[in-house]
Amino acid sequence: CEADSSRRSSKAELARRRKNCECASENRHGVDEKMGSKSVENMKSNAVFARSGEQEVPMYLHPSSVFVNPGRLMQGVVITVLAFALFKPDLVIFLMAHSLLTLAESYSNGYIYVTIFWMVLWGLYGFFTYSGRPAVDGSRRWKTFISAANWVYDQVFVPYFSLSVVRDSEEELDPNEKYIFGYHPHGIIPMACQWTTLTTKWQEKFPGVQPAVLTSSIVHNIPLMRDLAQWMGGFEVSRTGFLNALEMRKSVLLVPGGQAEMIGSRSDTNKAKIVTSHRGFIRIALRTGANLVPVYSFGEMQSFDNAPFPDSWQRWCVRKFRANLLTFPYGVAPLFPRPQRFTLAVGKPIRVPKTANPTEELVNYYHRQYFMALRETFEKNKTFAGRSKDRILFIPSLLPLGDETKGQSYPHSAISPLSPSTPSNTSPSRPRRRRAPLNETILIYTLVSLLFLAALCLKLVGGYFF
Repeated sequence: CEADSSRRSSKAELARRRKNCECASENRHGVDEKMGSKSVENMKSNAVFARSGEQEVPMYLHPSSVFVNPGRLMQGVVITVLAFALFKPDLVIFLMAHSLLTLAESYSNGYIYVTIFWMVLWGLYGFFTYSGRPAVDGSRRWKTFISAANWVYDQVFVPYFSLSVVRDSEEELDPNEKYIFGYHPHGIIPMACQWTTLTTKWQEKFPGVQPAVLTSSIVHNIPLMRDLAQWMGGFEVSRTGFLNALEMRKSVLLVPGGQAEMIGSRSDTNKAKIVTSHRGFIRIALRTGANLVPVYSFGEMQSFDNAPFPDSWQRWCVRKFRANLLTFPYGVAPLFPRPQRFTLAVGKPIRVPKTANPTEELVNYYHRQYFMALRETFEKNKTFAGRSKDRILFIPSLLPLGDETKGQSYPHSAISPLSPSTPSNTSPSRPRRRRAPLNETILIYTLVSLLFLAALCLKLVGGYFF
């Protein structure tokens, strides 16, 4: 009997222990499920996802991450102030006029004196800052300002965007040679092309190579915007400015896609549209013997979006004014970029023969070589940049090489199979459309007068009602 009771008690104890183990296992499983769900929720709260088929691709950090980190928040505020002055100078000038009119309210005839002061001020500005055509000769380059900007970029921009510079070429670039860096994609605001080449990270990878940034001619006509661009040594992307920059600085950086690439740019997609219709920079590379260097900036498209203006309206502005006036960038906030990781991938230089009169076949050959090298640079570095699901689309698609150029190679030399020694194959240059010369001083006067008039009307209307 004692044996039977002890056996029954041991079975009961064993069953009790087994039940406790099962309960503990269920509790652990429930905790693991809760922790797993919480981790997934945290991941989705810290990243914004874009739908691509059946996959989800992390595009950028959630804007709330900026406000959690005070240091990053201050860096973002500094970048926003600079972006506001650089890309919305009309609002800055309007606020200046409004502030002066506010100060003049307490004086008799104050508005008259302010109006006279305003006209004289901007007349002198236009007279002195446009003398010598600084947009094409670089005469306003300010070394002290560049040094200060270099410090700001290293201390503010580099940590905010977590900048990385990758050089595909094993050997350093020779600073005595000429280089044409093509920057892709344009994005809403190609901010990185303005400042990455002035950082210490760039100088470590490319010592002695400091390209001049080429921008649209309208940038060099608008106050504040033109001042910042020219103080940093920028040139306009006209033929004269292009050639002068190559001669003076040995290397240039431009955005071949232009503003056509900006229209339709979105942060919530993993498809980067690259416009391939421009060939002018290829012709200049052939005429000057400059090396072509493709550059892809991972993260450029994700830093900003544009206000939802119809694409047809934006294209109309580009056709009529040579600039997309319907641009209001926003990220975390208006003109406040998202803290997107930037990876600047710089491809290998493409050696180009110096040819006085390049044929269309030769231009097409190096045009295709350049964009194929850009694709290679993109595919090689996209995983390192954290953009493994991204892909690029060439618009229009690259043209196939003609039968006369297939299988041929063109060495980097002054005389090539299609060089000036064969003028019979040289196609006549296409007629270039000439624009009427623009009187910059009149443009400045008109712009600032309209802004001042708007500020004056606002003050008069406000005084009438209040």
